[in-house]
Amino acid sequence: MLRFIGSVTFLALFMVGCGGGGGESGGGGSLVTYSIGGTVTGLTGSGLVLQTNAGDLVAVSAAGAFTFTNQIGSGAAYTVTVKTQPSAPAQNCIVTNGSGTVGTTNITTVGVACTVANYTVSGTVSGLAGTGLVLRDNGGDDLGVAANGVVEFRTKIASGATYSVTVFKQPTSPVQTCVITHGSGTMGSSDVTNVAVSCTLKNGFTGFVSGPYLYTGISSSGATRSGPDVFDGVGGYSGSYVLNSSGVISSGSISGSYTSAVGGAMTLGAYSGEVSADGNTILFANLQAGDAPYVEVDIKQGQTSFTNADFSGIYQVVSGSSLTLTADGAGSYSGTLVQNNAGVITSSAVSGTYSVATDGALTITPASGSPLSGGISADGKTLVLSQLTAGQPSAFAVGIKQGQTNFTNADVVGTYNIVNYTGNSAELATLSFDGAGNFSGTTTSNDAGTIANSSVTGTYAVMADGTLTVTLIKPYVHPLFVTFTGGVSSDGNTLVLKYLQGQPSAVSVGIRL
Repeated sequence: MLRFIGSVTFLALFMVGCGGGGGESGGGGSLVTYSIGGTVTGLTGSGLVLQTNAGDLVAVSAAGAFTFTNQIGSGAAYTVTVKTQPSAPAQNCIVTNGSGTVGTTNITTVGVACTVANYTVSGTVSGLAGTGLVLRDNGGDDLGVAANGVVEFRTKIASGATYSVTVFKQPTSPVQTCVITHGSGTMGSSDVTNVAVSCTLKNGFTGFVSGPYLYTGISSSGATRSGPDVFDGVGGYSGSYVLNSSGVISSGSISGSYTSAVGGAMTLGAYSGEVSADGNTILFANLQAGDAPYVEVDIKQGQTSFTNADFSGIYQVVSGSSLTLTADGAGSYSGTLVQNNAGVITSSAVSGTYSVATDGALTITPASGSPLSGGISADGKTLVLSQLTAGQPSAFAVGIKQGQTNFTNADVVGTYNIVNYTGNSAELATLSFDGAGNFSGTTTSNDAGTIANSSVTGTYAVMADGTLTVTLIKPYVHPLFVTFTGGVSSDGNTLVLKYLQGQPSAVSVGIRL
């Protein structure tokens, strides 16, 4: 009897020694299983769920040890991953020692390290025309803004922490007021992208024209006036002029008020006009009843390092004649001049030299004739010239850069504002080009002080090199068709036209709004 009991005890002890973490009975013996677990650190959020490759889930509510409910048999592979990342605050939990093969002991070395997630604060700036705008987040993360568009702060904000965007420095030149919306809150589980910064000019001035420009203008008497002017961004301008009246040169200062509205409409004292969509060109016309007709073209300045190389390529220039000019970038030019001499159209080759100063001032000296003075725009695409030599007749010239090779009618599309000068009249027209060869619009004219409004229609054709032909249809008026020739700039924003078929000849300059 004692020998039987001893045998049973020995067998029981043997079985316990082979059992380990647990077992399941089977027809041929028992399957030994072990638990999978580890430690979570850094957890401050809620909702963390871990999972194994077997589909076992464990919800973890606090940092510390964890163990999956279901055990895995010895020799089986295991993988622990994060099924759901924690939130409130959002965290990023990373698993280490998360995979392997179950041996003969419980797995307790799986590590899950959680850190609070960081996100960016960004938004959009609109209406900015001035310089010096600085935004600040949370009292110290400063961000300088030079242009409209998307801006993003460098320092990320932890989920659950607060952010507060303010204007640290308002823009100047021109003076503006920038207001922030959606600028503060608590960081969630994604980047903040909806901060909005809206800037407006002070004193109710809603335009964006500011800084230095260079202008040239011509009146019905043939006198030309040219010089620099500076728009202060809040409704005032100042500058100087040089006047050529039948070869008599005089000069002086100018100042006054201007307005500039969203959409491009401008006034300069009593003059009416428009600014191009890119802000680089402004057109004005005197459309006041009883006043002498006058048109003016202003081009944006501000460059400080121009050289002769910045005036190179093909330019189409209109004045009392039409000139196609090629500048070599080194101080010489050549081209073809088309003139209307008492109704007779002539064409001749021309050449000469030129010089460009660092501020964009341009002097063109024909091989035969007196020099023309003016400037080239800051983007190098437009020029204005005047005759400022005593004893020489006045001259008013505007040119645009070309060089394109694949233009079609579709490259002249949208709304253009056009000034037209014919000697005894000035016109300001708003024309809509359909991109398919047709245009229509309205025009206001000052004919020796008499103001008239009318509707206009016509057709146009654009060649591959940007050569532009515009035909105005004038029902019940002779001639029925009036054709202007010239060109459109390589960016499609500016056009120049010349009417050479009759007397008086006409000069037109247009800008895209």
